[in-house]
Amino acid sequence: MPQVQSPDMCSARAEVQLVSRATAVVTLSGEHDLATRRIDMIALERASERANVIVDLTRCTFACSTLTAMLFALRASQHQDERLELVVPAANGIVNRALRSTGVREILPIHETLGSALDSVEQAAGADLLARNLRTHTRAVRGRTPSPHRRLA
Repeated sequence: MPQVQSPDMCSARAEVQLVSRATAVVTLSGEHDLATRRIDMIALERASERANVIVDLTRCTFACSTLTAMLFALRASQHQDERLELVVPAANGIVNRALRSTGVREILPIHETLGSALDSVEQAAGADLLARNLRTHTRAVRGRTPSPHRRLA
């Protein structure tokens, strides 16, 4: 689990955990603002090597618009079937206010627990795989021409 700490030894930490081939979890703790943008960017870049990124803000005590701008940039760089989801307990009022005031709450899925975020990503990945297989199967069926000797039921 790579961990990055702010060079000025403040309380901010960013930890990246690769939980599967497709999913990474970035856990941010402490205060995240303009001074910590470098560690936040490094962690988000490492995590973005996976299709799905969950940012856990449970232990984050402050988040400013710099962090939310990075979240918007990461989401904009992802493909349609990739996911960016957040974990922010309702009790974390300071972080929730920052996410609400910057519009993040309206754009990204937000979960109370890491477990529910992981379940959501897993379900979405399953639905995406099913939809992709259905599209592939539909194209294959459309590409076939029925045989004149074949009876249709």
